[in-house]
Amino acid sequence: MKKSIFHLLFLMLLFACQNKLRDSAIEKFSLTGKTSGLPNGSVIYFTDVLTNQIFDSVSICQNAFKIERVLPGPPTSVFLHNKDYSASKSMWIENKPMIFDVSVHYFNNAKVSESKIQTEFAAFLEEADTIESEEISKNLTIAFIKNHPDSRVSAAMLAGYAPTWGQIVVKELFEGLSEENKASLYGIQTAKIIQLNRDHAIGDKFTDFEMTNPKGEAIKLSQNLGRSVTLGTRHQ
Repeated sequence: MKKSIFHLLFLMLLFACQNKLRDSAIEKFSLTGKTSGLPNGSVIYFTDVLTNQIFDSVSICQNAFKIERVLPGPPTSVFLHNKDYSASKSMWIENKPMIFDVSVHYFNNAKVSESKIQTEFAAFLEEADTIESEEISKNLTIAFIKNHPDSRVSAAMLAGYAPTWGQIVVKELFEGLSEENKASLYGIQTAKIIQLNRDHAIGDKFTDFEMTNPKGEAIKLSQNLGRSVTLGTRHQ
């Protein structure tokens, strides 16, 4: 009898340890932040750029915050902001630990580290901010997409600009994306635009279209994935 109880306890302990190891192996998104000038209790909201919906929030305490969760999907483009949008920052998040440092900067110039996709996005924004010509800006974006076919930023950029670029450009860029990016939500949306405009002449602007977000609301693709989001300014 004692032997059976001991055996049962051993199995329970083994099962618990296995579960703990399994949980620790799960990749989680976490953002450890340092702020300045924001009072205790200020709430920072996380808005999904694609759906324009707030999906999480965190309170600031002593100029610091930390949020941790498992993201349901791949890297996500988000907009961090306080209630009145006086502090805001566009960035990409993924299932890994990330650091957000705004202790010596304005909120929208926060340094975000430990994320490859965010580093790529930040480098693009830094260069784009120095360009005033729309044509040069377009060429810069096209070059980024071509040079980063595996980056989810490229897929998002192409989906956002597809309604305003001609067939020949969009199809070429889409075909150059990685298979994973083609299968992503952004890739699927770009493919839909290509399909909807298959009878347009080369060089024509594409037709925009509406889709339903997870809340059941109709949104235009260009409304949330256009230039304003790509370059990191607040969308309405």
